[in-house]
Amino acid sequence: MYICKVRGITLNFKNYLDINYKTVKAMVTGEFEKCVTVANEHKIVKNPSTGHILTKRETMNYRIVFDKRVITADYHTVLYGV
Repeated sequence: MYICKVRGITLNFKNYLDINYKTVKAMVTGEFEKCVTVANEHKIVKNPSTGHILTKRETMNYRIVFDKRVITADYHTVLYGV
């Protein structure tokens, strides 16, 4: 049993089908495409100018990002410049 939490993306059942442990593992090992798009069809937002509550479609792209570290051949990471 494993639990997969993704920062910035609401993990409901529909999104869980797209982003789960197997998908993240495949993205890190390079077996899968670079970006996964998830869509939340009924995102509840507030219009700041009028104060009304709206329902709109929201799409988010999920990808693996290593800004501060470099991946070695055996999937360990080291800092830049080391």
